[in-house]
Amino acid sequence: MNPRVAIEWKLAAFDALSVRELHDVLQLRSEVFVVEQNCVFQDIDGADDQAMHLLGTQNNQLVAYARCFPAGVKFARPALAAWSRAVSHVAVVWGIC
Repeated sequence: MNPRVAIEWKLAAFDALSVRELHDVLQLRSEVFVVEQNCVFQDIDGADDQAMHLLGTQNNQLVAYARCFPAGVKFARPALAAWSRAVSHVAVVWGIC
């Protein structure tokens, strides 16, 4: 991640993600949890279609990602489940996180 290049943010519903974006999201989630954190678990949990997806890109490369759920979907209260690499801030949009 280059601190001199601004991160471009996109907030999208699951059905609005392109095939490339979905691939990049799943790849980043796997890199962060399975590889870097050695945390083997079922990442594809059936909840992606209920979340808003916040993607951060630099130079057309996914560098940050978060799933945002309304209260009651994954947690009793609003929460942010974030997957990111070397991101110093997360933009919280729509007041659902």
